Amino acid sequence: MQRLESEKTIEAHLERTLGQRYNYRFEAHWQPVIGYTVQSDIMIGEKAPENAVKQKARISLPITYTVTKEEIYVPFNQSSIYAAVNSPEPERELHEMFNNSIEIASVGCAEIITEIVFPYDYLESLNSTEISVNSEQLACIAGPDDPNYSSPVVQSALGCMNYTVNDIYGMNITLNPEEQNISLDIVDTVQTLIMDRNVEIISGHIKNSLGDDINQTVELICNAPDNRTRYQLADEQLGEIYRTANPAGADIVLMLW
Repeated sequence: MQRLESEKTIEAHLERTLGQRYNYRFEAHWQPVIGYTVQSDIMIGEKAPENAVKQKARISLPITYTVTKEEIYVPFNQSSIYAAVNSPEPERELHEMFNNSIEIASVGCAEIITEIVFPYDYLESLNSTEISVNSEQLACIAGPDDPNYSSPVVQSALGCMNYTVNDIYGMNITLNPEEQNISLDIVDTVQTLIMDRNVEIISGHIKNSLGDDINQTVELICNAPDNRTRYQLADEQLGEIYRTANPAGADIVLMLW
């Protein structure tokens, strides 16, 4: 729903400002984690010819990353690096430190994604026998009609939760809320399941995408001549982890011809 409204607003603006003079194609691409499958795309206008004029930009989004760069750096400091390098298994210790940083980053990004795919506050508001809400707030795919549920809002919410848990995340879990309301326990349970799954997926993705770089960094740290150099090497890799989990914007392209 939000994407459709955004498309309508952007298209109206483009038509008003460019439509009378140019043909145009507008594209916006956002990935909350670089290379991760969850993403959002907006494309307006017909496919542009090869000779179209292109303008590219990166814009910030009104989304706050819930983990700071400093928090990702917590496992690493001069003392912890020195201790790891001088331990009986320096490579294992350093890999564990990087895994801890990845876990911290993954939790921060998973909170953003979970909030996007699972409208907790809205579903929590259905935890009463008097339901008076705008069903358009539920930006999920509604489930099939079920005569056992007298409220169409509850039916829609149940369909949303089942779709998110089973179709998107493949958890194979059947949710059976009460007839007139959705139990807060169910909402909490589903949110926790999705959050945990997102952390697992994102953490695995970051480890796979940066694994070779991390291995190389660990080797360089172990062979570095002093602790200052070791920290600089770790700092560079931690920055890459942070940027992967927090792209901090969307890429937009405007083509005119």
